[in-house]
Amino acid sequence: MRKFFALMLITAALVYGAEEDKTLFGNGDINHGGFGAHISEFTSIDGEYAYVSGWKGAWVINRTFSVGFTSMNISTDVNSRDSLILDMGFSGLEFEYIYRSEDLLHIGGKLLLASGTMELEREDSEDERTVVADDHIFVMQPTVTGEVNIARWFRIGAGFGYRIVQDVEMPGFEAADLSGPSGHITLKFGWDM
Repeated sequence: MRKFFALMLITAALVYGAEEDKTLFGNGDINHGGFGAHISEFTSIDGEYAYVSGWKGAWVINRTFSVGFTSMNISTDVNSRDSLILDMGFSGLEFEYIYRSEDLLHIGGKLLLASGTMELEREDSEDERTVVADDHIFVMQPTVTGEVNIARWFRIGAGFGYRIVQDVEMPGFEAADLSGPSGHITLKFGWDM
């Protein structure tokens, strides 16, 4: 009986004293979450007011960092040159840092890296448009954000960013015509954000 008790005591001491493996990606205490969001953006494109709307889906790591996919498209008609309508849409990866997401009000920053298209359209009738010209573009948009936690699963955010558009090769347009400041409102729905 003494040998059994001594063996149990030694085994318990070894198990208790065993160190956890050190790994490149931490010790497994990572909190995972995710969200879907609707984005409303207010900006100017080619000198005209534009409402740009879209959505985002993201994976949240430790309530601090998110990686997601964002897709945006102009929702209003932007009257451009020669009585044509400018349409633009872009989609890509968005990286976001969230500072103290557990606080009622918190701040963060994000960077969108996207590719997309711009099109010039002629309105043939009220329901029909013909694409006159199109071009592929690259969009980079850094943004500073603030958020308020409405419920554990719902947040409202607002932010200010600058859209940088590159690779514009459409005649008569420059990158500066499509680049510019923007303000946005985001409605996030998810868990462990």
